[in-house]
Amino acid sequence: MRLPPAIARKQTRQVARSTRSEIAAKKKLDLVAVVLIGYAEMAPRGFGDNQGERPVRVHATRDPVALVADLAREHPRHRLVLLEHVWCDSEAHAKRLRAALDQQLLGDEDAHRLAYAWRDMPDPDLAWPIMLADALRAVRSTERIKIYDLEGVRSLIRSEQYR
Repeated sequence: MRLPPAIARKQTRQVARSTRSEIAAKKKLDLVAVVLIGYAEMAPRGFGDNQGERPVRVHATRDPVALVADLAREHPRHRLVLLEHVWCDSEAHAKRLRAALDQQLLGDEDAHRLAYAWRDMPDPDLAWPIMLADALRAVRSTERIKIYDLEGVRSLIRSEQYR
């Protein structure tokens, strides 16, 4: 008997588990992620809409995967995904970067304002690097802030793990 593709994928996917020393290093580092989450595909604005919109939202969180799972339960009709993320040294830096990114989203006149904290961003892959650079420039004008990508976080955890 052949399994449906979704079930077969779940059974064959391997999850890398963290060791005790990695978990301890993560807790000691206390990194916070600034994430851009949104719909996986364009969503219609209404009946007969051919253009659609791509709702996105910026959050600061310690666990991006859990955040996406929690928000996905609120939106059962559309699949939410983690579009982009960077990691900051502290919660204060993450909140400042999140506020600057929100200002970038709100300041864009082309961004269609949706309900609550959702904003329309038609092409997040193109807009995220530009928005992140502008937000970092705004935050760094008043203070020093470091951001890390996933590889940077992994190297930080490895170096903290062997101290």
